[in-house]
Amino acid sequence: MKKAITQDDLIFDNIKLMVEERKRHEKAAKDGGMLLPDNEGLFGKAIKDVYGKIKDKIMSGEFYDLIKIPAPACIHHPTTHL
Repeated sequence: MKKAITQDDLIFDNIKLMVEERKRHEKAAKDGGMLLPDNEGLFGKAIKDVYGKIKDKIMSGEFYDLIKIPAPACIHHPTTHL
């Protein structure tokens, strides 16, 4: 006599299928996460830009506005709508 297929069996089969078909992203690191090289040096430029804005705010005594310093637009993905 055949065993009846339960909903749990179907769920397990679907999860197993999804794991087998999943492909890693080309920039995925083996240990997890993403490899994001900064060939153009944008991250360093962004840090210097934010540091300069923080320094100017502190030197002028505008401590309450430190939280409102925006991230530089150059570090966002080029296809974002900014």
